[in-house]
Amino acid sequence: MIYVSGPPHQDLPLLTTPNRPSSVQPQEGQVWVADNGRFSAPQNYTDEKYLAWLAKMPAELCLFATAPDVVGDAAATLALSAPMFAPIRALGFPVAFVAQDGQEALPVPWDEIDALFIGGTTAWKLSTAAAEIAQEAKRRGKWVHMGRVNSLKRYRYAESIGCDSADGTQLRFRPDDHIEAIRHWVSHVNANPSLWGNWKENRDVARTNATTMPNVQVGTDNPARSREAPESMRPLPAVTRTRCASCGNWACAVHQGHIGEKCDCWPCDDCGELFPPYKLDDEYGLCQGCRDLIA
Repeated sequence: MIYVSGPPHQDLPLLTTPNRPSSVQPQEGQVWVADNGRFSAPQNYTDEKYLAWLAKMPAELCLFATAPDVVGDAAATLALSAPMFAPIRALGFPVAFVAQDGQEALPVPWDEIDALFIGGTTAWKLSTAAAEIAQEAKRRGKWVHMGRVNSLKRYRYAESIGCDSADGTQLRFRPDDHIEAIRHWVSHVNANPSLWGNWKENRDVARTNATTMPNVQVGTDNPARSREAPESMRPLPAVTRTRCASCGNWACAVHQGHIGEKCDCWPCDDCGELFPPYKLDDEYGLCQGCRDLIA
């Protein structure tokens, strides 16, 4: 499985849009994804502008180019994207259809697309409907991608429903720390493939707020060890963690050097920034800013 980064990094495939500066484009030999840019700036999008931009971009190493979509609205997305499938393909790009909330009640244009992009609100992205559409795409030999993946648990979930790639914006914040975390995600998930067998279990983990995860302590006589989450199931914060020499609790980079206090910071599942648990919502583990974006 491939992690595609919005913020550019030489070691990762790049996701870019017509809205980005001209300097943000794939380098020679770099795998990349073309996104239409309507998610971040719908007011700036036109079909003509998007096609003109694609015509200037290298198609050879592009995993896919997304047809235009409307966040959270499958019917509007289908109407907007269908006329663009052929023009995108005519420019030499594999075509991706972005599945949005409600797609389960509408036909997917399987014969006209090369890839399926799992978009939509967080609630729909983690729904049974989205997982079943992703698995149908795999049965049909389509590439499957999930957007807005900014934690190990979300990355594991994406792989478990059959995704071949996922994108995120982790490197927007503390890139030197986050690149190591991303390398861990990729190596961990690729070394432990689910073969789509545990997607319901992984969905439940992806929905679980970090406040329900036990605070891991050291010591064989510690009763909390019986509640310890397995290493493979424990979400990895966006920065490298170490154990406090005094209390044995996990400590994030923000709290290194604390004496005796527990460090309960965990990353928002969308933006990846670290927050105390009370600032992450109970349903999906999002900070208030990301929750407002999908409300």
